[in-house]
Amino acid sequence: MTGLDDPLEYEFSLSPNRLSGADSYVTSFKGSARGWDDEAGEERQAGSIRGQRIDLAAARGDGIDRVELLESISPEIADFAAQMLDGDGHCPAGIPLEGLSTQGGLCDCLVYIESIEVEQELRGQQVGTELIRRCAELLDIHRCLIGLKAFPISNQPGVGRSDAEIQRVKHFYERLGFAHGAGEFMVKNAALCKSTARPPQD
Repeated sequence: MTGLDDPLEYEFSLSPNRLSGADSYVTSFKGSARGWDDEAGEERQAGSIRGQRIDLAAARGDGIDRVELLESISPEIADFAAQMLDGDGHCPAGIPLEGLSTQGGLCDCLVYIESIEVEQELRGQQVGTELIRRCAELLDIHRCLIGLKAFPISNQPGVGRSDAEIQRVKHFYERLGFAHGAGEFMVKNAALCKSTARPPQD
């Protein structure tokens, strides 16, 4: 896809995650960036984002087991929490998260990005950056930790990712202020995703 002449239009939706059985604590979000492809004479998708916002504070207050709650959403989110959250949901210790206490402070929520995809020809034009920023403006992110797995998405299951692909993805998130955690996981104070006046180039 090349030659998107008009400014991109961004569209987002939020809905309770009914699949998890804990929809009062979990909000699914998804968004897309679309633009007009003059060459093809049609509107095309430039990028997309999807994930979950988990209200850890409300679940804690209601006595909901955090591990069971996160496992009901997805194994990847449960794995993230097991590796990244201390004790009963404290923010990760030893990881510098600007503006978010890592000294025993409880995270009120977790915003987990399950996927960000940007058409290859449009990378480097801030599409992914803008998807994250606009998503953060839509969600309640007070005292939130934002997390993700920095690993390239492939449309061909079973096909390995090259070291160069993995490093490109990690470098993108590093420039957005994400800190390395355990394994492929990266984290950031979610409030900083919408506070940048001019997002960095991706």
